[in-house]
Amino acid sequence: MSIFRGFIAVEINASPSIVKLIDEIEKTGEDIKTVEPCNMHVTLKFLGDTEESSIDDIEDVMKRISENESSFNVKLRGLGFFPDERYIRVVYVNVEDNGRLSNISDKLNDELTVLGYEKEEKHGFQPHLTVARVKRLKNKEGFLDLKRRYVDFLFDEFIVDRFMLKKSVLTQRGPVYTTLRTVCLK
Repeated sequence: MSIFRGFIAVEINASPSIVKLIDEIEKTGEDIKTVEPCNMHVTLKFLGDTEESSIDDIEDVMKRISENESSFNVKLRGLGFFPDERYIRVVYVNVEDNGRLSNISDKLNDELTVLGYEKEEKHGFQPHLTVARVKRLKNKEGFLDLKRRYVDFLFDEFIVDRFMLKKSVLTQRGPVYTTLRTVCLK
């Protein structure tokens, strides 16, 4: 039986302003790894080790959830850091969606337990678009300044009308994502 690293996500097409931000982050000279524009997504549920034989069952759960969800508008605005400004490990763009992605994430989290996936204890699930992972910062103030400059900047606005089951293969050059199933919202 074949096992893969899986997750459920909404794909994001990297707008020119997101690409410009990534370029700006790369030019800082810091020890960071930016996300490839082709890999942009908002994770709704990380599955981890997933058996290929369960793909259809996962898709069935996704379809059940989508029956009660219509498409909705999302704005990508401002920058943030995980876990916080004192210890920056992830640079992300805020996702404004009136709680819709959180709602879908919560439903996936609940319903996939039936298939044996661990229920993540969500401490205020915050949909976000990761743009860089920080290994080490020499100039934290430069990153704080970047956040201040983009505090209310609208990077993009789009309609979420589908979500996907994705396969992730980690390589030396970075992750390679493959879409295994796509489920459309009403």
